[in-house]
Amino acid sequence: MNNKYYTPEIEEFHIGFEYEELINFDMLSIRPDDHIDRVEWCKMDMKDIEFMSLNEIRSKLEFESIRVKYLDEKDIEDLGFIKLLANIYTLKDKVKGPIRLQYFENANYLAVFYPGYSNTGIHLFQGIIKNKSELKVLLKQLNIS
Repeated sequence: MNNKYYTPEIEEFHIGFEYEELINFDMLSIRPDDHIDRVEWCKMDMKDIEFMSLNEIRSKLEFESIRVKYLDEKDIEDLGFIKLLANIYTLKDKVKGPIRLQYFENANYLAVFYPGYSNTGIHLFQGIIKNKSELKVLLKQLNIS
């Protein structure tokens, strides 16, 4: 994958959604004579703010001041998985069963399955998962998290 980030669609926003916002610290100066010429991406999630209207979100998306990191190995490991093979992970918590996760980063394609004795196993999910927030929601829906 060439780009590590993408601009999300407004429909992706929900409580707990993780994203980065471009913050201009010059605009946050307390005194007019303070000149801080610094703009940087800051990690945020929808619980960090009390309220952001749809219009505010649309405006920030239009000006590309919001971005989301594509799902990667670190995100998967942060959610309780350990790497078995090149793109196959298993859940650290063995109480929840021998869940496996296979992720093809270049295509954002993810499969969640119980390993079987054949190559097929029992698939709980197969599809596109673009970011860590989407994976959290999926794991909760599958009663894995």
